[in-house]
Amino acid sequence: MSTFNGELSDGQYNQVCNFLRDVEVTTTQSDYETNYVLTGCFSKELPKKIFLERSGQFLDQYYKDLGFELRYPKLYCLKAYKRNRPQNIVDLPIELCIFREWQQAKEDDSTKPVPAPSVSDRFHSIMAAIASCNFHDDELCKEIQLEINCDEMMAIPYETLEKRQITLNRQRRFTNPVPVGKMAFIYLVDPRQPNMRGVQEKLLDSFYDAANQQRMALPENPDEYEIVADRDLERKLRNHFSKLKNWGCQFILCLENCRNKEIHSVFKQIAYLEFGLVTQCANFTKVKQIKNLKSYCSNLLQTVNAKLSGENKQVAELKTNTKTMFIGADVQHTKNNYSGELPSIAAVVASMNSECTLTNQRICRQWPSKGKQSEEAILLLKEIVKQLLTAFMDNHDGALPEHIVFYRDGVDDGQFERVMNEEVTALKEAFQAIYPTNTFSPLLTFIVVKKRHHTRFFGLSRSSTGILNVENVESGVVVDSSIICPYPNYSNFLLNSHEPGLGTNEIGNYVVLVNEIQYSLSELEELTYSLCFTDQRIGNRLSESIPSVLHLADAAASKARQLFNNNTRPSNTIRAEILKVHEDIQNSPNMF
Repeated sequence: MSTFNGELSDGQYNQVCNFLRDVEVTTTQSDYETNYVLTGCFSKELPKKIFLERSGQFLDQYYKDLGFELRYPKLYCLKAYKRNRPQNIVDLPIELCIFREWQQAKEDDSTKPVPAPSVSDRFHSIMAAIASCNFHDDELCKEIQLEINCDEMMAIPYETLEKRQITLNRQRRFTNPVPVGKMAFIYLVDPRQPNMRGVQEKLLDSFYDAANQQRMALPENPDEYEIVADRDLERKLRNHFSKLKNWGCQFILCLENCRNKEIHSVFKQIAYLEFGLVTQCANFTKVKQIKNLKSYCSNLLQTVNAKLSGENKQVAELKTNTKTMFIGADVQHTKNNYSGELPSIAAVVASMNSECTLTNQRICRQWPSKGKQSEEAILLLKEIVKQLLTAFMDNHDGALPEHIVFYRDGVDDGQFERVMNEEVTALKEAFQAIYPTNTFSPLLTFIVVKKRHHTRFFGLSRSSTGILNVENVESGVVVDSSIICPYPNYSNFLLNSHEPGLGTNEIGNYVVLVNEIQYSLSELEELTYSLCFTDQRIGNRLSESIPSVLHLADAAASKARQLFNNNTRPSNTIRAEILKVHEDIQNSPNMF
């Protein structure tokens, strides 16, 4: 085993960055009493070049005067801050830091998820589990005369909605491809990586082929750059982005070949927050190894056209003369947030037209009140909806929606009253603030979407030889009787709106809390099913397990955390803040 020579390579620094983010350490010079939170980044200079203004000394001399002469002066320092003071970043020599004891271990992101069992395996495992309970011989069941049929699952009445009619242009291509006159291609790579020009050309060629097939105009030769992800990365990105912004670049296609996941976050932060540039990233390993690169690039192109406010398809059943806004909202929480010091991320996505082909979104992070681990309510919902209504008005020459259909994810049965008192009230206040006085106020339908339940549908049939065949039920199956939870004040239904490639269907349970539009239950089922086809990023015949505005909100909440610089609770009384992106993309479908 080789001995440590007092230095680390850039690759070694990159390997540990992901594991150090949000980890707490104490320091030798504070006698292990002062706690710091690591940012996951390292200093750009060695200790002998880091000047401390408060003491008028360089860092290495400062610690030497304190009696801690650095044994490894060629190691870069850890960037950290004291808890509740995230704005004050300090440089800590690695050798003086010790991990704080008994802090929650971070999950290993590289762990591969367990593959979903097949629908047949899931069915038989459920039946085996029920049989093992042996309810027939259970003394309590006998005592209360409870009979449970363990031999077969319950047959339930259902309806199957017709498949949606997807509208493309006459050539079966994008309905509104956005012509791109200026684009850039960036190859973002770790230092000392071998030349991979062949992979870059392979991606560009396939991407251009996909664009040609859709008749989406791209420049003959994009501006190409290779940027090495070293310690000077942020300066280099800003220089390149500044030139591209002044040049009028419409979007950047980036091929990422970096081990450090933080580099992706840095790239997105600078592009979105500082320069307002639309970007689309591709993973180097996937591009190099994937067998069907043509399909991969077709999916990339769909996302790019949507980000540029283009339109890939329409759902014929959503065409209406009534101006309608569809909204999806979700809140995602930090795992194992026992201290309550880390924020939840709330995302609200709204359609900018009645066909739900163009969307806008707002993201906010919010901290729970003291003593709680999370905050499920969307604290800034009123302000968010005001901004989204203003964006809708700008898209429609001052006209506002007459109907608003709101889908809310992540709400349990016990929270319905809170949602009615807080979030529905916030929506009404937003309407009052935006709609002119003495004019109409929009009619609201508010639906809670529940996914965290164990209801599963199976399609059973027998072959000519008597073998039991188990399949997923087809897309469009809806159940609104028999097994529906009998809420006293709210109607609800179960809808299977997709066909999964693996595993068993996830069935959405839709509970209608407010219905001022006075949709019938069948109308709501048809509308909800149509909205599961509107995501512009997926294929023309594909649908999702929940309405697309809600799925986009899920994705935005999951990915937006990378755009916030730190997660530490502010020291003031602020509990929530809306993410501010560059004004040029504030009202565009800035999917991450």
